[in-house]
Amino acid sequence: DLFLPSVQELLFMLGRERFEKLAEQASAEDPMQAVTVEEIISLAREALSMGTKVVMLKLGTRGAYLRTGASLSGLGRGAP
Repeated sequence: DLFLPSVQELLFMLGRERFEKLAEQASAEDPMQAVTVEEIISLAREALSMGTKVVMLKLGTRGAYLRTGASLSGLGRGAP
């Protein structure tokens, strides 16, 4: 399975408290810019632990973060 949420969507689902804190501090800039690299990595790991094989977090102007699980064998013909 491929899972491609934005960091904002995944943070809303898995880290609601942090999401709300960032939303409260929102200024003219995108509040998601304050999400740290460590938080991005942690969110991707948590999504992988739920069973998806590939996670790509969309980070807006920061690009994207792609992380794969340990085994991609279940991807069939879509495997790299």
